[in-house]
Amino acid sequence: MTAGSVLGVICLLIVAAAPNLLAFFAGWALVGLAMAATFYQPAFAALTRWWAPDHMCALTIVTVAQTRSLGS
Repeated sequence: MTAGSVLGVICLLIVAAAPNLLAFFAGWALVGLAMAATFYQPAFAALTRWWAPDHMCALTIVTVAQTRSLGS
């Protein structure tokens, strides 16, 4: 999720500085990938399945890591 957030910033900078329409569309396509990488719901669903008996610990770690990476 943190990597997705960093990717999102980079992609939005690409969109902002796009010199032509092709670069603009490519930047927005990459922004879509970054958005998919930052959604909590899919991450929580995957962690709950992968760490079935101890899923609460995994979910807590993801939440704390994401909160710290945002500077909160």
